[in-house]
Amino acid sequence: ERIVFEDLLKAGVTPGERQNLLVPLTLELPYSEWEILRQNLELFRDLGFRIDEFGPQGVIIHSVPAVIPRGREKEILLAMLGELGTGWEGKPFRELQESIAIVLACHSAIRAGKVLSVEEMGALIQQLGCTEQPFTCPHGRPTIIHLSAEELEKKFKRL
Repeated sequence: ERIVFEDLLKAGVTPGERQNLLVPLTLELPYSEWEILRQNLELFRDLGFRIDEFGPQGVIIHSVPAVIPRGREKEILLAMLGELGTGWEGKPFRELQESIAIVLACHSAIRAGKVLSVEEMGALIQQLGCTEQPFTCPHGRPTIIHLSAEELEKKFKRL
């Protein structure tokens, strides 16, 4: 998450690349979320979404930011709408950018349990080391922990 988050902030939370959906995604939204989307349509377009209104509370999503993993478009859009619905009126735009970057990073990053090759793990650790805050994810959870030799020995019942 930290790597994706910082990359998004450096890019201005405007992932330049857009991913066209082979089959456009049609969603019926609750009124409150639909209204949030309508009020922030320009923001979503700037982020790389191509969304058209469809019916009373429906939308058709034609493209999404390339950073969004395939099959997770709806989940991430709804998470972003939820974030925007928490009262952003009058708050600095930078805070909104960071909040959206956190949502995108959280839902776009490698998930726990995903099997990685040794090379992928090494590259990930190297990328994490190049971030400004490598010790926590954007939510503040640790990304690195320190185990003393004694703690390690206890884990393997050597003490």
